[in-house]
Amino acid sequence: MSGISGRIRLCLGSILGLSLVVLLAAKPADSPVADAAQQGDAQVVRSLLQQGEDVNAAQSDGLTALHWAALNNDFEMAQLLLYAGATVKPATRIGGYTPLHLASRSGHFEVMKAMLDAGADPNKLTSTGVTAMHFAAQADAPGAIRVLAEHGGDLDMIDGFSRRTPMMFAAVKNASRAIEVLVELGADLEMVTRVKDYVEFAEQTNADRSRRNRVMNAEKGERPGVIWEQHRDILGLTRSIRNV
Repeated sequence: MSGISGRIRLCLGSILGLSLVVLLAAKPADSPVADAAQQGDAQVVRSLLQQGEDVNAAQSDGLTALHWAALNNDFEMAQLLLYAGATVKPATRIGGYTPLHLASRSGHFEVMKAMLDAGADPNKLTSTGVTAMHFAAQADAPGAIRVLAEHGGDLDMIDGFSRRTPMMFAAVKNASRAIEVLVELGADLEMVTRVKDYVEFAEQTNADRSRRNRVMNAEKGERPGVIWEQHRDILGLTRSIRNV
């Protein structure tokens, strides 16, 4: 049974992680500020902003300069961008990740606090129904959990896939520090998850993923379906789990 559980977690992690891998590999659009932030070059970012470049211009995958500050855990860059009027609301085209989501995936709590102070929604859902609190718990990041809670983050929010709470995300990863702080802050220990048909989920999202691939590949001049074909083994794994 533990082997099946491990394969299910591997499958789910692959499906949820695929969207972030794809969006990071996409070809940049005309977004010089985001491009400079991606390289962590604050001097170039400052110069571009002084020239009137749009601080919120996104790359083709939807990543803005603030997304890159979050990914790079660049607190000074985040402050610079927010002061220049960067919005905390934009979401990536694939996955629906806001800058706060990306910062919370790695527990970058100082960057997270700057975004939350600027009005970021701590309970905003990704396209798979996950919040920053789920990501922070999974990352075993007590500081990130605390700053989210201080700004109204829901400790017991259920995700849109299998109705799992941040505590459950932490438990799956054996994230002991996250579990400890969630208990301290009063997270509900009695909530239960639900069983989801992973084959049904994969098949339902296939059409949506194919549509995204066509858009991405059209920009890169590639044959539609390449990305999905590379991950066909995920669907095969879910079918094998179903038949166990």
